[in-house]
Amino acid sequence: GKNLPRFGRFFLGRVIGPRWSHKKVRCHYCNKKIRVKRLLAKWNARRYDSDLRPFYGHYHQKDRIWFCHHCSYAAYAEDFYLSYSKSRMKQAIIPLHKRLQTKRYSPTISRFHAAAAAYWARKQNSRFFGKLFIRAVWAAREEREHKAIPQFRQRAIAAMTIAFRRNEYSAKEKASAAYLLAELFRQEGKFRNALSWLEKALHTLELQKKKKTKGIHFSRDLEGWIFQLQVQIAKRNKRIFVLH
Repeated sequence: GKNLPRFGRFFLGRVIGPRWSHKKVRCHYCNKKIRVKRLLAKWNARRYDSDLRPFYGHYHQKDRIWFCHHCSYAAYAEDFYLSYSKSRMKQAIIPLHKRLQTKRYSPTISRFHAAAAAYWARKQNSRFFGKLFIRAVWAAREEREHKAIPQFRQRAIAAMTIAFRRNEYSAKEKASAAYLLAELFRQEGKFRNALSWLEKALHTLELQKKKKTKGIHFSRDLEGWIFQLQVQIAKRNKRIFVLH
């Protein structure tokens, strides 16, 4: 863009996230102009939350979704201009657009509801929606939209559970996905479910080690996160069973 300010990477000598700039683009549905944040380079996060949210500094999770407030079409930046069925997209976003205007959702929450509708129109699978709703949980936490977190978390759990049942995860993803489900159930306060998925994560990780599966997602950190989650569940059980 012409003389657009660029942000990220360094600020007062401190690393704060990936480099990005503002950009005006045309909506792929209604053709009206919107303002978005565009990443200028790839960025490997150096820190993660217990539910695997990466730290991107001033580039927030909501910025990954390009959202048109004129019509409620939304998608990840890399998918924004991909082709779609016009009739199916119309069926998805027209009723949603009316609802978003009536309910007065915040821009952060609106864009994830809109993205879910658009990706339904694109016939994405349960695994994809699990990741999308987890990102929505991260975004709601970053923007302090606390009331939206349980709803998105429950939708993430539902989508990921279906994805496991349909065997949509690759061998590389199963351990981290099972751990993530355990962590989401822990956040919900459903410790029995959390423990069940934690056992699946441990079992899958051991199988992957024996098979020497290459490229296991977060393989070095995963054992540490699993251990921390075990400790938290053990402390919770002690509070239940031991008077103090």
